[in-house]
Amino acid sequence: MKQRTRGFTIVEVLIICIVIVILAAITTMAYIAYQNQARAGQATAMTNIIHSGAENYYATNGLYPLASALAGAENGKWMTDFEPANALLGTKTNEISTDDWRLAPCSTVPSGAVCTINTSTDTKHLLYLTKPAGNNSSRVFTLDSCTITLPSGSNNPPGSAFALTWRDPESSGWKVLRSDNGNVTLSGGCISAS
Repeated sequence: MKQRTRGFTIVEVLIICIVIVILAAITTMAYIAYQNQARAGQATAMTNIIHSGAENYYATNGLYPLASALAGAENGKWMTDFEPANALLGTKTNEISTDDWRLAPCSTVPSGAVCTINTSTDTKHLLYLTKPAGNNSSRVFTLDSCTITLPSGSNNPPGSAFALTWRDPESSGWKVLRSDNGNVTLSGGCISAS
């Protein structure tokens, strides 16, 4: 008598497929969280380097470097020549520009934006925010629900304060590292990185 070998039923195959899909989803989510954590750590390290360079510049010159000076002749968001920023901050290009993050000096002028911030696409920029040269009025930068205000008045000329901000890949909120001087204020959904 011939003995029949029994195979898997369709229900058993479906259960195995569901288990494999669930395990793949869990693994993918853990990998994405790991990548976001690594990117957030890299952004924090880079902003600390830029912040330190700007504070050293302030200690020597009594003012922080303006965003326009860091950008040189280029538009800050899309600059490819980091030598002006390196010279002012005492940094190296690989410390302020990588595949994941890049320094983007950004300032505004009363007549319009020199550096327009798009909160949905500017996710790889470390935005260095300052007031433009010759402008003592306050400057307000709004990024989604985060509002950053650089103070006004003759005691707060351009170069008296800066803010470094970036979209945190873990929380999707805007983290802000302020200059040690200048009374930069944050409101709304800003996440202070100091």
